[in-house]
Amino acid sequence: MVVLGLVVVLVGLAVVVIEAHASTGGVLGVAGVLAFAAGIGLIMSGSGAPPVVTIPVAVLLAVAGLLGVMLMARKVVQARKQAPRVGPTALIGTVATVSTWNQQEGQVTADGALWRAVLSGDWHDSRPVPGETVAVDALDGLTMSVRPLYARGE
Repeated sequence: MVVLGLVVVLVGLAVVVIEAHASTGGVLGVAGVLAFAAGIGLIMSGSGAPPVVTIPVAVLLAVAGLLGVMLMARKVVQARKQAPRVGPTALIGTVATVSTWNQQEGQVTADGALWRAVLSGDWHDSRPVPGETVAVDALDGLTMSVRPLYARGE
């Protein structure tokens, strides 16, 4: 019975590790935690521990593990709802500085790089001047649409 319990514990731990690397929304995590708790119960029972001790310990381990899996699943859902923070899409909403400007287009410096820029639909003032700070409104390929900083309460 002890050997079977040990095998079940190892399988449970392996399933939890797989869940950590290939998130299944907690499905494998729940199965792994339950297998781990059942394996501990089998080991204790095979070692001669009375059921009055074995069952509460296994249940306590299962509840603690399931709470941990629920917390991790909640964090995964929160992370998936967040906007990307890397790559070009992370530049939208950031601040840029106008380098040059000719009528409808120019160049701005954003995140340490020089970008081609056009005016967004929110621009109703005079054209931007070099040195002026603007906000990145959108990105289309390698061209930024810029707007005044104060257009959306910034």
